[in-house]
Amino acid sequence: MRRLESAALRVVERFLRDPADCYVSMSWGKDSVTVAHLVRQVEPTVPLVHGAWRTPGPLRVDSCGVAYSERSGPDSDAVRDAFLALWPMPYDEVECSGADPWHAPIEAEHGRRRIMGLRAAESGLRAMSARMSGATTRYTCRPIIDWSTDDVFAYLARHDLPVHPAYAMSMGGRRAREHLRVDVLGGPEGVKYGRRAWEVHYYRDHMHGLEAH
Repeated sequence: MRRLESAALRVVERFLRDPADCYVSMSWGKDSVTVAHLVRQVEPTVPLVHGAWRTPGPLRVDSCGVAYSERSGPDSDAVRDAFLALWPMPYDEVECSGADPWHAPIEAEHGRRRIMGLRAAESGLRAMSARMSGATTRYTCRPIIDWSTDDVFAYLARHDLPVHPAYAMSMGGRRAREHLRVDVLGGPEGVKYGRRAWEVHYYRDHMHGLEAH
């Protein structure tokens, strides 16, 4: 863990040598909380920025013709408050419900350079990106790109960082916690990959307006 942490801190330090503005992209899930804590150890004035869907976003249709909408889940705010109480950093929340792409309003306010909790282990596409670009590009810094899910949870435990409650919502152990998506409810992942049953089971009261059509 010490070796992984030291390597990640060096990645952040190199990226921050560029004097241009940047921000930490936050979902308040396990990966972004880990990265926020790493960044704070290097430079606590870097802002944390969360793209929020406070109201259901516009109805969209994906490439398969499936209609969906999205909104922020109710638990990320508690993780945010717990983290900032212990590790104060500048924080901004940008409403993204009407944007396409969703991060356009964030870039308009904070620029294109961002530090992310993206990890190669999460998908084949991200693993390919890691092989091609490594931990940093001109506009992105991914200090935990090579970490496993167990590494992330070990880091959270080691530093007593807040953990999103969704990772305990495993449908009685039927869903692996590394596959649980936090913050946003709805969206194409819910419609196409069986996430909707999980959302309805734990967040039924918050699903109004997000039904597939």
